[in-house]
Order: sequence, then C-alpha cells, then structure tokens
Amino acid sequence: MHVAISWQPETYQFTPVWLVSIYVVSSLLIRQCLIPQIHRGGAISSLSLISEQSSFFANILTILKVCRTLQTTIDQSVGLLYQVQLEIEGLIDGPKGNLCTSDRLQLLLERRDRWLRLDWTNIVTLAAAKLVPETPLPYELQGGTFFNVTTYDGKFTMNMTRLPSIAGPRPTYESKNFDSQYVDITADPSQDLMVVLDVPGRLHVWSLSTCEPHPLANKPVLREEGTPEARMTGLSIAHDLVALVEWTGQVSATIWNWKTGAMILHGHGHDLPHLVTGLAWLSPDKFVVSDADTNSLLLFSLSSYDCVSPATPYTFATLFPYVRLQLPTIHDTWHLSFFQLETTPLLASVPKDRPFIPSPEHNIVVFTLQYATMDHTQVTGRYLGFVHARHLMSHLSGRGPPPERLEDIKVVPWTEWGPQNTRIMRNCFSRATYARYVHGQKVVYPSFRDTREDNRIQYIVVLDFNLHPKRLESIVGANGRLKETFDRRIKTELVREPEALERRVADSSGLHMVPLPPFAEKVTTCLPYVKTVKMVDKRPEKRTSHFMMDDERVIELNHRISQDDPNDAQVRVYTF
Repeated sequence: MHVAISWQPETYQFTPVWLVSIYVVSSLLIRQCLIPQIHRGGAISSLSLISEQSSFFANILTILKVCRTLQTTIDQSVGLLYQVQLEIEGLIDGPKGNLCTSDRLQLLLERRDRWLRLDWTNIVTLAAAKLVPETPLPYELQGGTFFNVTTYDGKFTMNMTRLPSIAGPRPTYESKNFDSQYVDITADPSQDLMVVLDVPGRLHVWSLSTCEPHPLANKPVLREEGTPEARMTGLSIAHDLVALVEWTGQVSATIWNWKTGAMILHGHGHDLPHLVTGLAWLSPDKFVVSDADTNSLLLFSLSSYDCVSPATPYTFATLFPYVRLQLPTIHDTWHLSFFQLETTPLLASVPKDRPFIPSPEHNIVVFTLQYATMDHTQVTGRYLGFVHARHLMSHLSGRGPPPERLEDIKVVPWTEWGPQNTRIMRNCFSRATYARYVHGQKVVYPSFRDTREDNRIQYIVVLDFNLHPKRLESIVGANGRLKETFDRRIKTELVREPEALERRVADSSGLHMVPLPPFAEKVTTCLPYVKTVKMVDKRPEKRTSHFMMDDERVIELNHRISQDDPNDAQVRVYTF
C-alpha cells in the first residue's frame, strides 16, 4: 500500500488559513504515525498510534508553530502578490479602507478581466436633463463625479453627479446656482480642489465640497481678469500647480501655484516661441507640450526652478524645453491644422474611496493630428497617436542642468524614437467630442454602423496598451492565440503587427505603395495594443454617442440631433 501526499501551494492562494492548518496537521500525523505503522503491517488504532510515538505532544507543538509560520507566510504572500499585480496593471495602491488586501487583489483581477472583455456588470440611465447641455462645455469627470454647467432661463447651475459604481449602484445629484457663467472647470478630489475659469477670464480656486474659496489658497482668484473672447481653453492640475492654455487671436500658456497664488511660467503671443496647442502633465514637475509650428512634442521639466513663489514669473523665452521630439516629416506644402494632447489627470494622492489609481508613469498619452495644405484646399482626416508617459519621461532622466539657449535643446529625430515607441493610425472611429476618453493605459472611442433598415448600431471600442503577458492570460491561450468568446457582440483583437500609413497608387509602371499625405516618407509604428469592440445596441435614431471613462465605468452621452429630434438626450453609465 502506498500513500501519496502532495502539496500544491498554487491551489491554496485564497484558501482559509484554518483549512490549510488542518491539512498540514493531518499530513504530518499521517507521515509520522500512520505510514510507519502501515509499513510494519500493524493494526491501525488511536491507542497504537499514540503508543508508537512517544513524542506525539511535542510534535503537536511543532505542528502549531508550523501553522503559525504558514499563516504568516500566506498573509505575506497575498500582500506580495497584490504588489506584483499592481505593478503589472500600472496602478498605485490607495489608503487602507474597508477592503482588506485579499479583497483588493480580487477586485483588481476581476476588474481587469471585465475590462479586457468589456463585460460590464450594470447599465444605469441618468437624469439626462440635468447633465447634457446643448454644447459639451464646460464639464469634468474626476473621482467618480461628473461636473458640468448648464444654463436655463439665464440661470447658471453647477451640476455634480456622483456616478453609480459597484459599491453604490444609485447615482446622486447635487447642484448649485451661480450668477456667472463658466467656460472651463477641472478638479482634484484628493485635494478637495476645483479650479474654475469664468467668462470674463477670472480663474477661481474653490473647495470641491463647498464651491467656496479653498482654505489653502492664498489667493482664491489666481487671475483677476483675462481674455473674455477665449475660443478654446485647456485647464489642468498637477498637485500644487495649475496650467491654463488659451486660444484667442493669439495663444497663451500660464502655470500658477494655486496654494501661494504665484505665477510660475507665462507666455503670450509673440512672447511665446512655440505654437502651443496642448499641454499634458507627466508628473508634478514635468509636462509635454504640442508645438504645431515645429511639428514636434516639447518636453519640459520644472525640477530646477522655483515653483513655489519666484521673484518674477519665468517665461518660455528663458525656460526652454529639455527635449524636442520630432514627429514624422511632412511635405513643405502642408502644416498641422489640429494638434491636441490628452492623458489621465494627475491626482496629488489616492482618494479615500478608491482602492487604487493609475500610476502617472504608466499612463498613455494621446496626440491627435490633422494636416492641411498651406492654401487650405486639402485637409486630411485625423490621425491618432499613442505613446507611454514613461517613454517621454525617459528622455528627461539624467539631463543635467536646464538648457540656457535654444541651441542647447536636444532634438530627437522621429526615426530615433517614434517607430518603436508609438502607434499612429488613421482615425477609423467616430470623433471623440468629449475629453476624459483616456484613463491609465486605456482609450475609449465610439463607432457605429448604419443598417439597410435605417437603424444605427452603436459600438464601444477600447484600445488597451498594457500588454503584460500575465494580465492577458484571461483572453490569450497557451498557444498564444486569443481564446474564443461565445458572446457574438464582442470582438477582441491582439494587434502586434506594425501600422504603415501608406496607400496603393497605379501609374504606367504598375501598382506602388506611397506614403499617405502629408507625410514625406512612409510612417510605420509598432506599439502593440489590445482592441476590444462591443455592440451596445441598435437604435432607430441616427445619433452618434460620445464616451468618457475612468477606473470602473464608461459614460455614454448623446445629444439630440436637432431641435426637432423627438428623442431626449441620454446619459448611460456602464460599471465594471
């Protein structure tokens, strides 16, 4: 007779410690008492087992010590596994709350799997009349709350909607009336901070919870007057700093310290040597700027500068970017007509009600490009570009003192950084109207298909740029191929092949592949990603939905096609 006893720790990752302890005790008793007796051919009884082992009680004490050690090892292993999974997912752990480590780990793994399959747990329709203005300005999505300003009968209302989640499936609504109209808002819930730009150009620093001046702000109004005719604005927060980019007749870019009220950096019009069309924070003291004039990304670092209360503000004529990353070369007869940046907003810390948030260094940065000829007779479609923030920041590490002249700026040609570290594709999706369509390493776009029955089928498209092998195990089999899904509404694609921006043309010598306009050379990029498409529904009205996203939800907004549209605007939340 042979008794086989094996230990497979991987099957006990989430087994209660007491059950594991019983297993260990039973195993040791069998090994020390039962097996020797069997080998000698003796009868098996409790009395014979005890008499056979004179050190039985001493062994019991040893076993209890082993159990205690095992429990400590298991506890530490869960914590270690959780830290490993946080790194794989590109997340930062939050403050200790209601969830223990094992629950956080389970939530992380479940949410990962749901996002990869677009397997939402619930769909909630919100009170659209309170949320969807006729135009998408101004609004903000932060910390599970959607903020926007609506105007009815000359009254201005700030709406704050706490969006549904798995923990709280019912939305809650708050609103506050104001005498002024606002053109842009942004927030950092971890600092109870909201920054608001009004129509006259004043920039207010508020407490998010009270909509009153923030108690830590030395100057509740960072700018007393501005440019009322601002056509477009970009407002963002990075810990103690607030950046504002405005497009009027001229471009201006300004950074303040919202706590001290000091202006840190400013450039306007001819004093701004770059045609700034967008600014995105990579860290609390590093940011990237899109420069349409030189067709490049500019990387700035403020680590060597006084960002608390400088004697006089720095200017872009004296504070130079460390690095200029060139984009693909274009023909001289073309120029950039649209160049915007989008990434995940920075938070000073993890809010108390969130178990984890994306790590800034792992965020994906989206740059959207559109080109036109100098005489504006030809305009391209839009191109979507993607690059990880960690790659951009790698160009800033170990750079030494800041450059003092334009000649000191390091210029990196496209061929030395772009092909292997980015993905540029033609925009085959519906245009993203709202911001906040990027979160962490995921991007969401709308798509649709019109049917012969004059219906419109709406799709959600999510591009996921985190291809760590461990996190793909739920959708990729041992053979390296995608696992078959039985939900016909979902299509998943693992894209590793390079993307070439070229087209086929025919001439007298035959067919040839040439670069797409306006590029002077063929553009090939290789950053891999997972593309997941899921059908939302089929609708009789031909609307195009717009999507935003955060950690645990996708928010769908669609407007009425016209004033005669009999269907109301809709807001739906898909929770994961």
